[in-house]
Amino acid sequence: MLGRENIIKIRQNPFTDELEIYFGFEDNKGLNIAKPVKLEYNRIDEGGEAKPTFLIPRGVASNFLEAILGAIEDQGIKPESTSKTEGLLEATKYHLEDMRKIVFNKEKE
Repeated sequence: MLGRENIIKIRQNPFTDELEIYFGFEDNKGLNIAKPVKLEYNRIDEGGEAKPTFLIPRGVASNFLEAILGAIEDQGIKPESTSKTEGLLEATKYHLEDMRKIVFNKEKE
């Protein structure tokens, strides 16, 4: 998958209570979608070893994670850090408006 752009789509199935997540990429032969995965959970005893759910090659990991983030944002979900930053920017905007009023009103006197 090196050099290919990941495609990740998330959609709510209109007939069930399930969220559908598709992982894939497009190449010169067409669209390639990952096979369905059934998540199964294993209890890990104390001191036991947990194996990763997914293994993603380092060369595509960044692009893959960015595609996941984009798909999540398309669902209207923003990372907490983004929401905090937007709040700070909004507060700064109002602060600057207040400062302009103070400065320009003083110049009129």
